[in-house]
Amino acid sequence: MAGGPLPLLRWSSQEQCYTITLGSLILSPEITHANSAWKEWLNGITSFAFENQSGVHCTIRKERLQRGDTYWYAYRSIEGRTKKRYLGRTADLSFERLEKISSLFSADQRKASRSVSTTLQRANHVTPNHEIALVPAPLLSTKLHPPQLPALLIERSRLLTRLNNSLMHKLSLLQAPAGFGKTTLVNQWLTTVPSPPAFPVASWISLDAGDNDPFRFWRSVITACQRLLGPEQGQTALSLLAADTSFLFDRPPLEIALTHLLNLLAEPSCGGLLILDDYHVITEPSLHKTLAFFIDHLPKTVHVVLLSRAEPDLPLLRWRARGELYEMHGADLRFSSEETAVFLQRALPIALSEAAFKELDTSLQGWAAGLRLLCLTLSRWQTSQAVEQMHLLSGDQRDDFSSLHRSLFDYFATEILEAQEDTVQRFLLQTSVLSCLCGPLCDAVTGCEGSSTQLKTIERAGLFLETLEGPGEWYRYHPLFAKAMRREASRHLGEEALRAGSLRASIWYEQEALLAEAIEAAWQARDVERMAKLIEQLNAQRDFNEPYTMRRWLEHLPDVVLQHHPMLCLLLAIELRYPVELRFAQTGSTVSEAALLSLVERSRIQTLLQMAEEGWQNQGIRSWIGAIWAFRVLSDMLDQKPFSSLVTSAQQALVFLPLKKALDHPLLMWRATCLLIVGIEKLHMGQVSESRQLLLQAQKDSVSPGNTHLTVAICSTLGKIHLIQGQLSQAKQYHSQVLSHARKLFDDVQAADALLELAWLAYEWNDLTGAEQQAREALELAQQVRPQRTELVARAELQFALLEYARNEPALALQRVTTLLADPEIGGQFGSPCSDYELKRTWTPESFWLLSRLHDWQGRLRIATGDLLTVQERLDFQAQNSECFSFTEQLGEQVRWGRLWLAQGKGKAALEQFARLLPLAKAHLHQYAALEIQLLLAQAYAACKQEQQARQQVVEVLSQAQREGFLRLFLNEGKPLVRLLRSLLPAIQGQVLRLYVQTILRTEAPTHGLEHPSHTVFSTSGPASFVEPLSLQEQRVLRLLGAGLRNTDIAQELVISVNTVKTHVQNIYRKLGVRNRFEAGELARRLSLPSSS
Repeated sequence: MAGGPLPLLRWSSQEQCYTITLGSLILSPEITHANSAWKEWLNGITSFAFENQSGVHCTIRKERLQRGDTYWYAYRSIEGRTKKRYLGRTADLSFERLEKISSLFSADQRKASRSVSTTLQRANHVTPNHEIALVPAPLLSTKLHPPQLPALLIERSRLLTRLNNSLMHKLSLLQAPAGFGKTTLVNQWLTTVPSPPAFPVASWISLDAGDNDPFRFWRSVITACQRLLGPEQGQTALSLLAADTSFLFDRPPLEIALTHLLNLLAEPSCGGLLILDDYHVITEPSLHKTLAFFIDHLPKTVHVVLLSRAEPDLPLLRWRARGELYEMHGADLRFSSEETAVFLQRALPIALSEAAFKELDTSLQGWAAGLRLLCLTLSRWQTSQAVEQMHLLSGDQRDDFSSLHRSLFDYFATEILEAQEDTVQRFLLQTSVLSCLCGPLCDAVTGCEGSSTQLKTIERAGLFLETLEGPGEWYRYHPLFAKAMRREASRHLGEEALRAGSLRASIWYEQEALLAEAIEAAWQARDVERMAKLIEQLNAQRDFNEPYTMRRWLEHLPDVVLQHHPMLCLLLAIELRYPVELRFAQTGSTVSEAALLSLVERSRIQTLLQMAEEGWQNQGIRSWIGAIWAFRVLSDMLDQKPFSSLVTSAQQALVFLPLKKALDHPLLMWRATCLLIVGIEKLHMGQVSESRQLLLQAQKDSVSPGNTHLTVAICSTLGKIHLIQGQLSQAKQYHSQVLSHARKLFDDVQAADALLELAWLAYEWNDLTGAEQQAREALELAQQVRPQRTELVARAELQFALLEYARNEPALALQRVTTLLADPEIGGQFGSPCSDYELKRTWTPESFWLLSRLHDWQGRLRIATGDLLTVQERLDFQAQNSECFSFTEQLGEQVRWGRLWLAQGKGKAALEQFARLLPLAKAHLHQYAALEIQLLLAQAYAACKQEQQARQQVVEVLSQAQREGFLRLFLNEGKPLVRLLRSLLPAIQGQVLRLYVQTILRTEAPTHGLEHPSHTVFSTSGPASFVEPLSLQEQRVLRLLGAGLRNTDIAQELVISVNTVKTHVQNIYRKLGVRNRFEAGELARRLSLPSSS
């Protein structure tokens, strides 16, 4: 079905066969089991998705050549480019062929990654338009599979039944010390339950200490959840999490990614089990908080299973009280005496005496790992006397598992290791530094070939080596055995030899493009210089988004190394200034607290920035010195420093980041941020053209994956610039785009800001209902933001005041505005000396124009209610502090003087004032204000009895304003302007302009020139009509004419005949006085029209 999901062919490790799914449906298994059914299925489709046993995903398509033959091809996108590989005819398309060809894409990926790394290191040769696809760092696929089950299993029906019952709860917690069989039990449970859909799909994650990085942890979770969703659906959440936040231009995407993931999991076709093994390794507090958020909001179709040695730092008490938690502890998981007896009977080649059995049972206390390890050891002897040896393992503290562990360590060394041949002993000791093992890696570490064979031999010998499920041949030692071998390796080989082995492992990882693993191994080798170089390589690839891990690595490096790596100095400064706690501050949390720094931390950051600057100066790299200044801009934002401080640092950064210089991606983001700051300052100074040019360049610089928030902020400011210039349609386009992105990003601040700007535009177009709805939605969002954004609330309240004014309630409107200005958080700078702090508070993207608009409308409303004396007093006070104001505020103040003089009957003074201000507003491209001033100038001419000049000014404004459909611009001026418009109407030439004036007059209210709540231009309510009203159907036809539809299209849209459409069109021509479709369409685009509903 066009546009629907492709069938997915993938290897199922659980079923041990290939399966085909379509969304949540599992297609007939006969397709993959019978060759004839497989070929028949291929003949009936043209494309499908394929995931090989290594997890590589590609699209398979059937293509027909010109001569008519059909062939299959595999496609995969790598680093933004599509790779294509030939598969063959249908007869050749086997599973083996698919696996072989798809595996070639893995090599392509590694080559492409290295190519990207090399390219990024040549920063001066990357053009500003160069885009690099963000590819998340690869996950070790074995993490997403449970370990293979041991060959010897016993039926534990009572526990399996309890696990089945646990599905009635949101969360299951299996908590017990090491070796109690938590992993094996759950793994065994998964193999005994029915296949989907009779039983939920299960996804597995084996956690390790590296998963304390929140981004790595959640990337693993989202990747695992793709089994519950399907790979296509999960990619969106994964791409959100993979967004480039290393340079902090965007809000951390975790909340967005988790919300998107939860929404996807809530779909009826999705759901299943999410199993997190070894959760006790997670110690990062922010991870516990985000996991609690995730579990709290889980849909009913998803169940989480946690396996942990210790009680996790989660709100277990709350979940217990709600009945959402199911728990199993060590006492539940211990082997019973009966289970122990069955296990020993199957595991040992000899029968134990009753006394020996009781001794073992009492010593081990049902400890599964101890029982299994002892059986592996005892199976070497053929007499029951060997068991007596193991009595020493229990010691006197039979419940002290640490004591038992120590005894096992000694036994591994004396009885297991020493019993092996020298080559095996050396292999075990040398490879003990590895957490996971494979043949080529062990070859590199030991310096000998044949490790793959050696690993298989060790596994067959029962030397505590486990095969990891998943692609490739990977193994790991049993945790207790691994610890024992590392202890013995340190004693027999020495630390220097172990570090040398770790260094060889690091080199192998690097060659395999596993840079994160290479860095960890370099740290084990204590080769900090190698660590530094590898971190630089990884950072250059821009696909590593784990700030917790990055900070941990960087803090290992001494200053003597850092001073030669300025990029690492800047990275560490970023991690110190933007800790994980700050990046993961959710809505409602105290971001300001997370942003606080101690004196020691501030001193450390300054030292790092100085080292970075000196390093780049020595290297002759000036551009990155600009990044240091740009970083100071962001740091000052966190410290809530005066806006002037931000501007100073941003201007300094742009000295090193000139507009004409080609820069790589991170520097473009730094520059875009500084351009935004300086652009806002230019706007503050009234330099609209310069501001717009800077912001357009910032928009160009920021167009890259993962920079949505920065782009949204730039677009928001550009929308405000278009409003200043009187370009309402362009402003609406920008703010609609901002609103759409802000909602997707769950950015309530930007969404509220966009809604308020759209409400202002709707008000100008006299859509009072729409303006009210948008303002109320913005107010709800603003009140939800913590800490609450006072300026957003104030802007919404101002919009309500304007609506009251438009509905002929000026007194209520004045009361609302006066209350806002009395609030010290909003109008506090009025009545007190101006300060940088107040300018900083006022000049944010969300508070743009706030005070200017409030003072403007307070003055207008006081004049409308006759309180001229208070207006005069306010203006006198402002005149003493006007140097603090922006150009917009200063211009507004001067306009209010003119309005006051006009209301006082001082027509000549008003005329001179507006005549002076009009060219000033136009010169600064404040066209919106210029239109208002020109209307006031017309009224001043009229007050001075210069009717001809008054009419000329009004006609000029009408000619400009009708292109954007201004209405409130005229209606807000009241009866004086209405009289001018009425006198002008007979002399106006042109149908479009005449209809525009008639529209303004028709919406003018009978009291003081304000419209009642209605926004339909062709409404039959109100004063006597100046044109014959259009019927509702004619209005619909006119709207479609304006959209460029033909008669046949209109007929189809409205479900009427073409002849009926022609009749409506002729009626429209007659009523509106137009001669053709073009003129009618032009009218439809200029004026508000009802929808077709």
